[in-house]
Parts: sequence; structure tokens; C-alpha cells
Amino acid sequence: MADLQNDLKLLTNEQLAAKVQIGCKDSFSELVLRLDNRLLSFLLARTGKLEDAEDLVQETFAKAYKNIKKFNDRWKFTTWIFTIAVRLANSHYRRRKTAYNIEDIGDFEHKADGPERIVAKQQQWENIWLLAQKTLSRNQYQSLWFKYAEDLPIKDIAKILGKSKVNIKVTLFRARNNMANVLADKI
Repeated sequence: MADLQNDLKLLTNEQLAAKVQIGCKDSFSELVLRLDNRLLSFLLARTGKLEDAEDLVQETFAKAYKNIKKFNDRWKFTTWIFTIAVRLANSHYRRRKTAYNIEDIGDFEHKADGPERIVAKQQQWENIWLLAQKTLSRNQYQSLWFKYAEDLPIKDIAKILGKSKVNIKVTLFRARNNMANVLADKI
């Protein structure tokens, strides 16, 4: 069993998804371990409530598992699962009619820093995202989040948000300019 888990750790997300498609439940467990915190951080920023974000993470994984046969390895697995998460969050947003908030962002790893600097950097990071959330349009905020918090390429962001690559590039450009202007006013 330990050998199987070690072997699974060596596979890419896409390879794990392919194994899930043929019935390997352990591969799906590995995907959950890898992506749980990322999805939680993203969905927490969207919902503003830890309980709602946790529920949406569970729904996302349940829907992904149920529809794993639809996964196409032309795309990255993270693109596919974040697309599911965005759609579920949008449905949640429409149901609840609440603004999303960025609080309690998940774990950030800063290995070279001491505890004080880690906390300071995390607070600064949270403040910037909170400012972005209050300042930017929803589309600009989501695009920035996927680009900088999730480190996704433009083509994956476009796929997740259902936009063209050019649209995402323009949106990111405008979002960065808006943030630069807001930050310049604060200094």
C-alpha cells in the first residue's frame, strides 16, 4: 500500500486523472490531497465563509469524481477542476446573493522566513487581495487570482472563465493598472 502511494506521488495530475478514469480510487485520493487547500483558498475568497467554501470543495470533488470520464487530457486537470469550482461558486453566489470576501486565506509557505515575517507577509498578502476584491470588477479579480494566486497560464484562465485569451490579457492589464492607481493613492 505504501509503495502504491509513493508511486502515485510521482505521477502528474493528468496521469492520476487517467488512472481514476479506469477505476483507481487511490489516484483520486491523491488528487484530493494535492488540490484540497488550493480549492479551499480560492473558494474561501469567493464565498467569504469557511463553511461554505468547505462545502463547495466537497461538491467540486464529488462532481469531478462523478464526471471524471468527461475529463479530456488536452487540458490540465487543474483547469478542469477549477472550472467546476467556478461554476459551483457562481451557482452558490446566485443562490446566496452574497458578496465574496477574502478572509482567512489558506496556508502560505515561506520556508526561509521566521514566524514574524511569515505573519507579516500573510497579512500583507491578504490586505492586497482584500483591496483588489473591493476595487476591481469580479472578472478582473478572478483573473488576477488565477494568474497570481494559482499561477495558472493565460490559456487555462481563459478556459476556466469561458473567455478568450485576448480578453484575459486585456482584463489582467486593466486590473494591474487599476491596482497600481489605487496603491499609488494609498502611499
